[in-house]
Amino acid sequence: MLPTDLRHTAATLSATPVDGPCDDACACTPAATIDHDTTGVVPIACTLTTGEISTRLDDWNSLLQNVTARHGLADGLRLEFRPDTDVGEIARLVAAEQTCCRFFDFALVIDGRGVALEVHAPPDGQPVLAGLFGTAD
Repeated sequence: MLPTDLRHTAATLSATPVDGPCDDACACTPAATIDHDTTGVVPIACTLTTGEISTRLDDWNSLLQNVTARHGLADGLRLEFRPDTDVGEIARLVAAEQTCCRFFDFALVIDGRGVALEVHAPPDGQPVLAGLFGTAD
C-alpha cells in the first residue's frame, strides 16, 4: 500500500463510525462498485460493525503469523502457510470474511506444495487486499 493510500485510509477510518453496513457516509473505504460476476455489482465495502472489525482484524493478524511466503497473482495474492497451521481456522476466517467483504474471492489450496490461501480482488479492492493480507515477498 502506498503512503498516500495509507493516509487516505487512516483519514477515512478516523471519521465517525456507523454501526451497520457501509454506505457513502460511513467511516470505511469508499463503497465503489465493480462488475464482480454474473450476479451483478458488488461494493468494495465491509458490512461488519465497528466492534466486529477489531476482532476480525485480530483473528486475521494471528493467523497471518503462520504465513511463510506471499506470492503475487494477477489479481491478488497467494499466502503459503506453515505445515502445522490449522486449516480449519483458515476456512473459518475465509467463510466469515466472505459474508462481510463479498468483493474478495478465496481459494484454499492443499496440494503437494502444502497449504495456501489465494485471495483475489477486483482492481478497486487491491488496496484493501494489500492492507489486510500484505504484498508479495
